[in-house]
Amino acid sequence: MGKFSKFFLFSVIVGAGTFFGKPFWNFVTNAQSPKVSCLRLSKNPNFKNVAEFDVAVESVCKLKDLKVFLNDKPLDIDVSKVVEKTFAKCEVVLDSSTLKDGNHEFKVVAVDGGYKAAISVEKWNICVDNLPLRAELEKSDFKVMQGRTIHATIQTNKKISEGFITFKGEKHKCVKVSEQANIYECFIPVECDVRAGSTSLEVSLSDSVGNAVNATGSVKILPADFSRYANLSISSEKLQDERENSVSNSILESALEKWTQSSPDKKLWNGCFDLPTIVQRYSTPFGEIRTTAEKGRYIHKAVDIVNSPRKVVWASQAGKIIIKERFMMTGNTVAVDHGMGVVTLYCHLDDYADIEIGDMVKKGNPVGTIGRTGYATGYHLHWELRVNNVAVDPLQWTQRTF
Repeated sequence: MGKFSKFFLFSVIVGAGTFFGKPFWNFVTNAQSPKVSCLRLSKNPNFKNVAEFDVAVESVCKLKDLKVFLNDKPLDIDVSKVVEKTFAKCEVVLDSSTLKDGNHEFKVVAVDGGYKAAISVEKWNICVDNLPLRAELEKSDFKVMQGRTIHATIQTNKKISEGFITFKGEKHKCVKVSEQANIYECFIPVECDVRAGSTSLEVSLSDSVGNAVNATGSVKILPADFSRYANLSISSEKLQDERENSVSNSILESALEKWTQSSPDKKLWNGCFDLPTIVQRYSTPFGEIRTTAEKGRYIHKAVDIVNSPRKVVWASQAGKIIIKERFMMTGNTVAVDHGMGVVTLYCHLDDYADIEIGDMVKKGNPVGTIGRTGYATGYHLHWELRVNNVAVDPLQWTQRTF
């Protein structure tokens, strides 16, 4: 075709477009494929019993054709609601009881009504799950001392989408032990000042298609014989120095609450926790009841380990450095997130090791040295372990594998 012929054809098209309007121009020139969406499939592609969802199609020209397929087999749908329209929805109903449990491919083919008949092909993976959810606590009765940790495991017949154990009004997340088995575990902290006696815990699980199961376990909380310490006094000069060189411990508590909520849903540790320094003696056991002028009467929710000044302090288990700061009460402080809401704190450090926030550390990596910064009368390490931001006895974690 010569230049004049091309120019003439172009002029005719432009003129026709001007005469007949935008729809004609779109019919001749459009090469854009229809936009196909299926919101309910995108949000949750899991179904049981009857699955109902809408296919939405937006086309520059009036839609010419629409076909849907399941595993490459065509499905009967009423296309009269979408053809000859530029935007419309088409309802699709699947009886999943006729399908095998597992993954299936849902495909939509939409054809634009323009001259170039632009085609759009969209695919989604859907999962059919008609298996009822079953679950059982592997151990349903627990005995635990005040200030210790309950480790609960749950056996299910399939993967769950969400699971919690509620204890004393607080929810604790259940996390899968491994990809190979449908076993979930949950770490439940028992406050050291909770009342001794019998109580219960409630398990709530649900799967991706909305099935839910509940289970109940019994807990016997045993009283712990916490020691008492009459008084602890810090000189006014040291307190003033800490005020000038530290930040408030309320900032530490806010940071720990934030980090606990974002702790990864997996263990970063393996095996028992190690003591974080050589123990010459324990100057303060977990749960000791103290009285000070600044804090009044309170429970010491950690263990104080005495070692020689500036001796090394190491991470008791693998994890991520989440806090490195000097605080009024705890002095130079390092916190390590071990995953699943388990955090250890190393306080009153003289100095820090070569670490920064965000670093991953292994068991035994140095985090600092023994000091007396913060609210401390002598050189020692305040070692604290929290589960879901509740302080529990860290020595329990050195005596058994969680």
